Amino acid sequence: MDTISKVENLKFTHTDKSKATEAEVKELNRFLVSFDLDGAGFSGFRRMFHEGDIQGFDFQWGGRLYGGGDFNYQVMKKTDRPNLLINGEAISEIDINASYLSILHGISGYALPDREDIYDIGSVDRRVIKIWISTTMGHTTFHGG
Repeated sequence: MDTISKVENLKFTHTDKSKATEAEVKELNRFLVSFDLDGAGFSGFRRMFHEGDIQGFDFQWGGRLYGGGDFNYQVMKKTDRPNLLINGEAISEIDINASYLSILHGISGYALPDREDIYDIGSVDRRVIKIWISTTMGHTTFHGG
């Protein structure tokens, strides 16, 4: 399912922040298209934001990079990604364990728990912890229920 096609485009007036964000993505794309990617297509990223209609939004919350087209590496099966080559060289995909929670620990100055799965706190289903952390990062307030 292509969730990108279901996104509603909002009309907005460019700000200094939106122009800077656009320039960053264009610079990144200019750099990345200089490499030869074998096994998938790459025609550039676009950065998409959610909650752009919230009061005070100025491109400071969220914003994921998405590749275009049906043959981009982001829509490939995870098992096929190790076959990709960049300029003829094998690639490695980095998967940071609990990246949002690791970031939260880092910016707050707390050491990471010494366990394999830091989302597994025992008393609450790890899926609930992961969803809460993922939806809370980038927000200015806690979620209500």
